[in-house]
Amino acid sequence: MIRQDFRSSTPTPTVQVCKISGFSLDILNELQSRGGLTTPEIAANLGKSQVYIRPYLYRLYKYGCIDKKEHWGWIIEPLGNFIINININKLGNRRVTEELQKSNRRVTETPRDRQLDLSLFTSNPEITEQEVVVVQALVDHYERTGEKYRYYQNHWDFCEQMGISSLQVGEIMAKLKQDGVIYVRKETMFEGISLKVGLKKAFVENLQFC
Repeated sequence: MIRQDFRSSTPTPTVQVCKISGFSLDILNELQSRGGLTTPEIAANLGKSQVYIRPYLYRLYKYGCIDKKEHWGWIIEPLGNFIINININKLGNRRVTEELQKSNRRVTETPRDRQLDLSLFTSNPEITEQEVVVVQALVDHYERTGEKYRYYQNHWDFCEQMGISSLQVGEIMAKLKQDGVIYVRKETMFEGISLKVGLKKAFVENLQFC
């Protein structure tokens, strides 16, 4: 039986440099340094669940950066090696970003004064599913760490961590900013980090008293 190839025609490296960042680079780096790996092995090495990494693997496969060997695992393709080689500095900066995020997650319990009731927000029929995803992720981070904001390397990193389309991110952010839910700022104080996204203080206080 011939396996159907769902990948589009091989894109140019220039296009992929713009699209591949964040966690996708970590996957490519694993495959480049360790050779072929199965999905469970990649998930274990990167400390993520298989459910979390599968969308990244599919996108990398679709772009032509990796290939799937039936009954065996994933291997990196020449395009994936090319992208890793030109993003080697970004990988190092990502490690700094992850350490910052890990330090923010070192909380074992959620204090009661950080628990937010999102029902007032989600009950609005005009709120889209993507907006709920973004706000829920920021709320979860606040309840764990007490920080109303998170740092991202760029908009691509934000999209990958949120699991939303890069084609929709501008519209989603604009709507949430307009509704007084989030703020977005460019950051220059940390190397490798250029974006800060946080919940507005008034929005958090409103949810706390629901």
